[in-house]
Amino acid sequence: MKIKRAFTSVIAGFSIAVGCLAINNLSANAATTQNGVTNDQINQYVNNATLEQKVGQMYVSRTPQDPNQVKNDVSKYNLGGLIVYDADMKGLTQQQFKDKMKSFQDSAQTPLLVGVDQEGGLVSRLTHSGLVQQNGNQFAFPRKQYEEGGMKEVVDDAEKNATLLRSLGINWNYAPDADYSTKPGTFMWDRTFGQGYQQTADYLSKVVPAWQHDNLVASTLKHFPGYGDAADTHTGFAENSKSLTELENQDMVPFKAGMKAGADSVMVTHVIYNKIFYIAERNTSAVGSSFQTGSILSLLTDDIGHLQNLYLRTIFPAILSYLVGFIVVILLGLFSWPLAGVIAILLVAELVLVPFFSLLKQAAVRTKEKEEKAQLYTEFTDQVLGAGDWKISGRRDAFFNQTKGTLKSLGQYEKKSGKFDWARDFGLEFIFGLMAVALLYFTNQTLTNNQEAANYVGAVVLALFPLSDAFIPVGQGIEEWHTYSDSVKHLNELKVPENRLPAQQYFDPAFAGTLRVSNISFTYPGEDYPIIQNFSLTLKRGQKAALIGPSGAGKSTILQLILGDLKPRQGTVTLDRFNVLELQKERSKLFSVLNQEPFLFNTTIYENLKMANPDASADQMMQILEKVQLADFVNSLPKKLDTEVAEAGARFSGGQKERLALARVLLQDTPIVLLDEPTVGLDPLTEQKLLNLVFDVLKNKTVVWVTHHLQGVKYMNEVLFFKDGKVTMQGDPHELFKHNEHFHQLYLMDQGLI
Repeated sequence: MKIKRAFTSVIAGFSIAVGCLAINNLSANAATTQNGVTNDQINQYVNNATLEQKVGQMYVSRTPQDPNQVKNDVSKYNLGGLIVYDADMKGLTQQQFKDKMKSFQDSAQTPLLVGVDQEGGLVSRLTHSGLVQQNGNQFAFPRKQYEEGGMKEVVDDAEKNATLLRSLGINWNYAPDADYSTKPGTFMWDRTFGQGYQQTADYLSKVVPAWQHDNLVASTLKHFPGYGDAADTHTGFAENSKSLTELENQDMVPFKAGMKAGADSVMVTHVIYNKIFYIAERNTSAVGSSFQTGSILSLLTDDIGHLQNLYLRTIFPAILSYLVGFIVVILLGLFSWPLAGVIAILLVAELVLVPFFSLLKQAAVRTKEKEEKAQLYTEFTDQVLGAGDWKISGRRDAFFNQTKGTLKSLGQYEKKSGKFDWARDFGLEFIFGLMAVALLYFTNQTLTNNQEAANYVGAVVLALFPLSDAFIPVGQGIEEWHTYSDSVKHLNELKVPENRLPAQQYFDPAFAGTLRVSNISFTYPGEDYPIIQNFSLTLKRGQKAALIGPSGAGKSTILQLILGDLKPRQGTVTLDRFNVLELQKERSKLFSVLNQEPFLFNTTIYENLKMANPDASADQMMQILEKVQLADFVNSLPKKLDTEVAEAGARFSGGQKERLALARVLLQDTPIVLLDEPTVGLDPLTEQKLLNLVFDVLKNKTVVWVTHHLQGVKYMNEVLFFKDGKVTMQGDPHELFKHNEHFHQLYLMDQGLI
């Protein structure tokens, strides 16, 4: 099954690529009617395009917010297309959006694909952005349209929407959904047609031509067979227990119908990449120790690239070449069996002996190359992430020399491989030349008795030479089999952390009451001693507790146990009568977290806030920013909420990043908030201001706060001191200050009063 999943991912990428080409062709055909571009001109462009231009046409990019960057990228990389989202339409009139799209098209060497998610219902970029107003059922889910107006309303709406999209400068829609779902309440149910697989197939056979009428808008079938009843791959890992027979006889039927109806492409998503990110997500507490950043980068680039090459450069070309070679021998056998025998021997040498000799000869070298490249990823990661420390230490030369040894070693192996490849390809060309000589010799014996026959011989021999383009690459592909299969092995060895959960329960966050941690103990795998021993805590709704202690005492581990990321060895964590492990599907509605290093994504303030609550409006965001004392700052920015925060929020100070992260917590609006040292690294004045703000806006929330000192404990109902996994002191901070001399002295020392 692992290799099947890997194969599916390659087909995914291949399908998308082929789909892009198909849509490019459709877009060009549309241009025939609207821009006067002919098929001959298209073919001429393809024939004359450079490799870089052809590669650029295979890529469709998320639209950057800076229009000048868009134009530069489109022109520089000859991009095939752009994807537009809510943020690209927000605040624009339809005419302004048209002008924006036209400016992008004007910067392109070839007509751009401009794509959008316009399925309808919850996935309606046009209406969610405010670019187009909702008009009855026009942008509703097809399922709802069908229930109220039958198939005619669905088809009519698709035609109207296609006309609208094209009038706005959009020529590609990521719709319709070909997923087949039988379970109301699952993630995809509302977005599917909501009928059986045969009815869904009938729907696709009619709606695909509706989108494409008059060559207006290209259509993409989504998402992939079996996804209809699965989980949301945007937030987790989708699994399906259906047999292959069920998938073929049911889930594949709508996709086949859509393809037969002329759909331009098929989107197959989230298979390999999501597996990698899911593994990292399930190991967030130990990503640094379990997975090196360089290793993850190597998986995402080299290994997945090799996986694609395994099929596209090795398996498929080899099968094709063997099939062509077999047909050539059979056809020649009809003319002359001695000639067929000679050609067969030479083909065996060309397609079997030399490639497999290359495989054996180069196996060790290719393995070393891959190891050196993986090492380079790790070293480059160290260089980038540690650049500041290198600079401060004054060791500039050491910084630049760090990777020289690995680069030199890699260069030597690549040079050695290059020499061998040249010699191998020369040998293959020589063998192919012998085939031509053999063909000339045998035909000369029987077919040169007149000019017409001689001309025929020459034509046949010349026709043989293009086959070298199919035969010779087989040697390179099979030589790299070891590298490719090793990458497949690495991907298959990725282990999804085992986390068997009990049956999940529904829990309304509005009624969340008592959080109870009962006598829990926890030991990390491979460790001999528990990091948490017999810990208990009870908080009623709105109460707050601080966990205080030195680094490594187990404070953050308790937060992970409360969240359900970790399972206690003994004891339980409950919310009212439910174990938190039974509430993992409801977790985002019950718990929010403010970390010591909140991560801001390289997009706009608006998008960073929207991740906490997809339904939040701009007005709601500004109200929350007012609460966290950032509204004035955001309003002072030229683009306000549409301002890019830069990578990891680099354009903001530590305090500003914490406030933005706090705004996300407030937008998420969960009854329980976990604070993991959110003020660490801030100066005392900024820290106190932020603590005052945090506990003011969270006054009605249940809070568990991990901290390393006593500043701000006046807001707590209870403080717990940790040492070596055990609670050494516990109680109300006000009572402890009055009656516990040790706590009294600690507090005065922390405040700098003694």
